Amino acid sequence: MMREWYSGSTSPCQGEDRGFDPRLALILFAEVLDIFQYFLFLTFTFYTDIIQIMKTKILIYITAAVIICGLILTGINFYKNVLDSPAEVGVDSDTSKINGNKDTEFGDFTVSSLDGSEVTSEILKGHKVNLINIWATYCGPCITEMPDLDIIDKKYGDEVQVIGICIDIADINGNVDAGLLEQALKIANDVTQVSYMSLIPSPALLKGVLSDVFAVPTSYIVDENGKVLESFVGRKSQDELEKLLKKYL
Repeated sequence: MMREWYSGSTSPCQGEDRGFDPRLALILFAEVLDIFQYFLFLTFTFYTDIIQIMKTKILIYITAAVIICGLILTGINFYKNVLDSPAEVGVDSDTSKINGNKDTEFGDFTVSSLDGSEVTSEILKGHKVNLINIWATYCGPCITEMPDLDIIDKKYGDEVQVIGICIDIADINGNVDAGLLEQALKIANDVTQVSYMSLIPSPALLKGVLSDVFAVPTSYIVDENGKVLESFVGRKSQDELEKLLKKYL
């Protein structure tokens, strides 16, 4: 019986010790491999979802950044256009009805400066050209241009005199708005700190040569007798102003 057990009988009832079974090992290995593959699948799925979420967030951030940059550039372009574009005159409505007057001279005038000093047309005398700049308290391009005008006034001495006229602080009847006058003084003295004089327009000037002013800034190149040599609308740089003035120097 013992010999039969060792002789390799295939009867399981005989309790045969068959040793290492490679088939069982292959089955176990296959099971482990299946579990490992499933683990890899879960891990890949998890990280794929994470990557997809990150991609979505990155796309949202990029889109938001593009929109913000677009808004910033739009704002910059808008602000630049506001600075470069002349503003419509906002004086008393009666003034706009006088448009079409073709006066080409400032003539004899008596006005007040912003600080209340009396000024006459004699101020034009002794200068080859006078650059008379019409501006308004609400006009961005006007205020931006004033420092360049001040440089020119100082650079050319007696050859060129710059004079400002703030057109929105007085109406055609000579009524001066105290609030706007205070604002004009602040712009001239504190904001731009220009040294050249600014005037309050008289009814005679508003009805005469200034009646054709439809936008600000408007500038006149005037000789010492008050004759208008040239006029132009819109803000000019220092270089542009100098090129215009040198034709008459």
